Amino acid sequence: MQTTIRNGLRSDAENSYLRPVRDRKNLKVRTGAHVTKILIKPDSKEAYGVEYKKNDKMYKVLARREVILSAGGLNSPQVLMLSGIGPKAHLEEMGIPVVKDLPVGQTLYDHVAFIGTPYLVDQPIGLQMVKTALDPKTYLDFILHRKGIIASNGLQAVAYLKTNLTDQEYSTWPDIELLFVPFTLADDFGIFFKPLLNVNDEIYNTLCKPIAAKPSFMVLILLLHPLSKGSVRLRSKNPFDQAKYTLNYFSDPENLDVKRIIVALREVQRISRQPALKKFKAKMSAAPYPGCENIAFDSDEYWECAIRSIPSSMWHQQSTCRMGPKTDKEAVVDARLKVHGIKNLRVADTSVIPRPVSGHTVGPAYMIGEKAADMIKEDWKMTFKYNKL
Repeated sequence: MQTTIRNGLRSDAENSYLRPVRDRKNLKVRTGAHVTKILIKPDSKEAYGVEYKKNDKMYKVLARREVILSAGGLNSPQVLMLSGIGPKAHLEEMGIPVVKDLPVGQTLYDHVAFIGTPYLVDQPIGLQMVKTALDPKTYLDFILHRKGIIASNGLQAVAYLKTNLTDQEYSTWPDIELLFVPFTLADDFGIFFKPLLNVNDEIYNTLCKPIAAKPSFMVLILLLHPLSKGSVRLRSKNPFDQAKYTLNYFSDPENLDVKRIIVALREVQRISRQPALKKFKAKMSAAPYPGCENIAFDSDEYWECAIRSIPSSMWHQQSTCRMGPKTDKEAVVDARLKVHGIKNLRVADTSVIPRPVSGHTVGPAYMIGEKAADMIKEDWKMTFKYNKL
């Protein structure tokens, strides 16, 4: 299983990319700064800087060559629209002068997940989170050897599936990911995983709390290539107002997103009956989802009710500034990440991904940054000598 863990500690872009070069003379990082808009010359359609606010003061920073926007799948479209780049009708509705009419925020894909239902076993086979957390050896093992539960990402198995409902255009791609988690949402008393996965009190108290003291595990089902898509819109032209995110989970006309999750759920049930888990007497909890009690338990109709009652985001928002040619009515940037019709402006984050990737987005996010850096150097004919990180 690939993870971003180094010596038992989580590794991220800050400590892997920024920290090693933070003393360079040509690098300045402004923390606590909020970008309000990109500065664009309306006549020449040329980006020349950025406006931001820090400590209640407004600042402008000017670009010698170009501006690179990397605010993420949800914030990059907001910054573009605040700068006058976006759907014309929406910008006019918000009272923002239109610089360029583009389908910014029109396409929002996310990896939606279903937490399924807990599986009970006859003996502990998971992390035993509470017991382990109270054991001094846990912390000693981590401090001395960088090993143990603290150095783990919490998963014990991952599987990728291609269902019989895979999009025919991408028939060889997996459309489901299974995450085998050796504990349930009740093991941490609902402190972290419950809000993270959007589990309300009623579902938590019905499905999870009653088995908190029992050996169990769960399997998260991720839909990798959803057909349903949402959007990002502005609430107002105030840059400090959070944008409006319409997710539209499970809204595809043929209901294939839900059907594929049900197919995956049946595969999880099949796996639970195999010798590796059968010897632990793995058994699916029979507690029904609230609101689905009057539907025959374990029927496809029951699972559709359950799936629609608790969609969970994996925070993999993509495609809101998607890449494509000018002829693509949903495209915002070209193959070199340049915003269509705007000079000296690129977007470099997961918002440019044309269609959802078959996995988690942290790797693609770093790859986009690496590729963007190479293209910028190529386009400006820049050569550098550098040491690999």
